[in-house]
Amino acid sequence: MKIIDDASKNMRVVSKVGKINTHRHQKKQLSVILKDLFISSIHLSWSWTFFNFFGSYFVSWFLFAILWYLIGLSHGDFDSESVLEPGHIVCVDNMVDFTSAFLFSIETQHTIGYGVRATTSECPIAIIMMSVQSIIGVFITACMTGIVFAKFTKPTHRAKTILFSKNAQITMRNGAFFLLCRVADLQPTH
Repeated sequence: MKIIDDASKNMRVVSKVGKINTHRHQKKQLSVILKDLFISSIHLSWSWTFFNFFGSYFVSWFLFAILWYLIGLSHGDFDSESVLEPGHIVCVDNMVDFTSAFLFSIETQHTIGYGVRATTSECPIAIIMMSVQSIIGVFITACMTGIVFAKFTKPTHRAKTILFSKNAQITMRNGAFFLLCRVADLQPTH
């Protein structure tokens, strides 16, 4: 009898404390993580979450700063005044180097406001770039807010507050068999 009892304890799908005892013998491939990036991000530790939070913003600012710099460079905004034709209008006012392009990228993505740097109507590509960066910035903010909120509300110790009965019953009701067990919630509801 003891052998059967020991085997039944190991064969539970869900343990008495709510832990799921099923295992997949499959390596976590990068494609599996990327398919469900949001859920994978929720399961990361807080240090990795903060790293991803700051990293996603910094990478976005940096990539768009490169694009803003290339727009200014291709339009001739960084050329000396002796080379520029008279009446040359720049794509972005007061963007003189990569540092100012980086600052402009931050100002655009977070709608901080343009004290001295602002796009002009001279370059349609700059207007499109500003729109795209604003949309991507809102998307990054929404995703990061959702991940942090989901981590705060994730019930990590919920399994300790739910109890299952030791016995289950199979009964027939309305001509069909049902498996019945009792479940108790230890948390006060109201």
